[in-house]
Amino acid sequence: MEIKAFTLCAFAEDSNGLLVVRKPLARIGVPSVPTKLNKCYLATRIQFDNTDAKALELTYQFILPGKGHAITPRPEFVDVRSLLRARKNATNIVFALTGIPLPEIGEYSIHLSTKGKILRALSLHVFLEDALGNSATY
Repeated sequence: MEIKAFTLCAFAEDSNGLLVVRKPLARIGVPSVPTKLNKCYLATRIQFDNTDAKALELTYQFILPGKGHAITPRPEFVDVRSLLRARKNATNIVFALTGIPLPEIGEYSIHLSTKGKILRALSLHVFLEDALGNSATY
């Protein structure tokens, strides 16, 4: 199994086997904290081979800045055996996120894992901005 893509973005979709990603997000400005991450997407493309397990449970976790504890949305299940039978060696997973709490500003980690093993990680910098879109903190 190989993770070909893992990104947080404003929009993503699986379009006939192609992963379409628009406006990747690495930073988000918010007017105040605590707040919620209203609508965004985690987009993942995974390639499999015949040695992979017949099923895979993936978990996405948001790790809070400096605290180490996680906000975990529901797990995703991938039926690898069916994909390989259909001669598809890759799959796209688009996970829509709504209402993820952002209790403070700082650097959040987002982990993709299976059975407790982190497969890929990315970060999201949350900062304060004023009504004009000017950054209040860095």
